[in-house]
Amino acid sequence: MATNGTILNAKQVTKQFGGLTAVKEVDLAIEEGEIRGLIGPNGAGKTTFFNCLTGIYAPTSGDITFLGGNLLETTSMGFRTRLRKPHEITQGGLGRTFQNIRLFTNMTALENVIVGSDAHHRHNIFDAIFRTPRLHREEAEAQKLAERMLNFVGILKYANELAGNLSYGDQRRVEIARALATQPKLLLLDEPAAGMNPTEKSGLMGLVRKIRDNGVTVLIIEHDMKVVMGVCDRIAVLDHGEKIADGGPREVQRDPNVIEAYLGAGAVHHGAPDTPPTTAPTEEPPGG
Repeated sequence: MATNGTILNAKQVTKQFGGLTAVKEVDLAIEEGEIRGLIGPNGAGKTTFFNCLTGIYAPTSGDITFLGGNLLETTSMGFRTRLRKPHEITQGGLGRTFQNIRLFTNMTALENVIVGSDAHHRHNIFDAIFRTPRLHREEAEAQKLAERMLNFVGILKYANELAGNLSYGDQRRVEIARALATQPKLLLLDEPAAGMNPTEKSGLMGLVRKIRDNGVTVLIIEHDMKVVMGVCDRIAVLDHGEKIADGGPREVQRDPNVIEAYLGAGAVHHGAPDTPPTTAPTEEPPGG
């Protein structure tokens, strides 16, 4: 793993919903060029943390910097002007997928990926009404980009298939292609292996490495420990909203706090294997 500095740095990030603290004072640094893992039992706060990074939730407190600038706020002369909107964060270079697949099932795979490229389009309603050269140019560029992304994830042959007709694993790849079409510097993958069979999971691991090797840093939430331990350079662990461990795969899987979080306190004292279970339930409640 070669890194060129910190691409994202979250400090003391807290998110509260009324009296519930879903994320508590979490620190997480992601180095450019690495595959970073974020794991934890159901309800640990992983997806809530993702949602804070992408502007879906505004953190209750804490700071997040991305590419050296404030990720969530626009500032002027040192004062906060306003919170950034999710599409502005996407335009700034942070892309994501979702825990539950969010495709337009009645659109083709190609059309779904074209939607991702819209983050950087500059045409407006005038261009759309009068079908200006700028609109035609951007539409042609978007189709070429979408085709490249589908080819990159290995399913260009399904470009004209309705997304709803594709297998679950291929739908995941369409979603990843759409996220890549936003041209991210950092890609957040929320449980990409959920619902995949072992062959598909193996292919996913290769795809994640390929994404990193092509210049996109990756942060991945995943319940399948074989995937996490096999693909991540460093892994952070959340439990009840707090970070309890952070380090390399072997270091994390032997951490007593991690074993206790997954298997219970008795597991640590009775010689349980020095690793979390290979899989955990794939569905998380709100705030998971």
